[in-house]
Amino acid sequence: MKVFLKLLPIYATLIGAQLIFSYFNYTFLFSRIKSGIYHVPLFGDHTSWWKFVVAVWVFHAPSYILGTILVAWSVKLSLTNFGVMYTSIIVGQVITIIMTLFFMWYKMGELPSRNGWIALGLVFLASLFAANSGRNV
Repeated sequence: MKVFLKLLPIYATLIGAQLIFSYFNYTFLFSRIKSGIYHVPLFGDHTSWWKFVVAVWVFHAPSYILGTILVAWSVKLSLTNFGVMYTSIIVGQVITIIMTLFFMWYKMGELPSRNGWIALGLVFLASLFAANSGRNV
């Protein structure tokens, strides 16, 4: 229980960061690619690649600054609470998967199968065990 209480601030910080990253990605990029609103120039017209990339980054950049600050804060919390950065990185992967599943459902109407939910549960469980993975206990 003590480990979980130390993990909670890291989870909360990374949930905030991933909400920022995922909201903009799934609302203004991925859902519009899926619906056909955006045409991603894969091979044919190379001149429009730079326009697409620049437009996406200019639109997303302000939100990414706040998200990056929150990620850095989670690393600081990890170093303070556990003495290593591994914990923040592992929790970050769990949160990324959770937010991806949420926005895939919310914005695109897709959900994982039973095996996907089992995998998510195992990854979350692994984060609890991995909290002290960077040093001997």
